[in-house]
Amino acid sequence: MIRTFGGAVLVTALALGSGPAAAQGAAAGAFSGNALRIGVLNDQSGLYAQFGGQGSVEAARMAVEDFGGKVDGVPIEI
Repeated sequence: MIRTFGGAVLVTALALGSGPAAAQGAAAGAFSGNALRIGVLNDQSGLYAQFGGQGSVEAARMAVEDFGGKVDGVPIEI
């Protein structure tokens, strides 16, 4: 029950948060120099850091490496 509720809250927050960003052209601001930068929003300290923390950042880096590390020749940074 708690997992389902937490997932629903996360999906809702992402959906609501992405609307204004998409409307303002946030995709154009995602490029820094010659790289596409992707941030990982998680808990780095505190009670829930052990569940997501640095491990989720490493997982994102590994996923980028698994898919080649580039999009249309532009490197991806986490």
